[in-house]
Amino acid sequence: MIFFEGIMHFARGVHEGNLVRFSRHRLLKLIGRSTGGNEHKWLLSRLNHLTATSVCINQGDKRVFWGSLLPRGATDNETGEYIVEISRDLAKLFGRGFTRVEWEQRYQLKRSPLAQWLQLYYSSHAQPMPVSVSWLHEVTGSGTQELRKFRQSLRAALRKLEAIAAITGWSIDPKSDLVHVMRTPSQAQARYLANRDEKTRV
Repeated sequence: MIFFEGIMHFARGVHEGNLVRFSRHRLLKLIGRSTGGNEHKWLLSRLNHLTATSVCINQGDKRVFWGSLLPRGATDNETGEYIVEISRDLAKLFGRGFTRVEWEQRYQLKRSPLAQWLQLYYSSHAQPMPVSVSWLHEVTGSGTQELRKFRQSLRAALRKLEAIAAITGWSIDPKSDLVHVMRTPSQAQARYLANRDEKTRV
């Protein structure tokens, strides 16, 4: 849903109210798509889909947000301008880093849905714990049926994350099939780790 993340990117510059204005040309260029007539139709259908879709976002066991990603919107077919309503609560989650992603990294992964999913997953973990290939196969909703082929796709996705510095290293244990990922924590995550370690020493 890189187009939705693009809208949230625009929303960061809107300090008051729930309405975000943008042109279809600007959004399509931002997410790396062409700007022809078929792309205009695609964008409108995707925005309609977001309005009809309800989601629930959780942080641990705590329910943080649920509702439509885009409550409503309007477009001017002559000018190509869109006005969409966003939830300020949802925008705050993006703004304060709960689901924050490095936009430039995200842009580079726009054609790699598995790599995008892994980027979001690992960005929320200061020190990622090893997880099994079969677990990732299940939770990512991969359409790849065979675990062997998924493992190949997973390796390729992890290489992409390392190439753009989203992670600093990775390995898959050939015996346990556990995926080990190393990354540099964000400033907030580093403070959390330091506070945790300090409490542990006391």
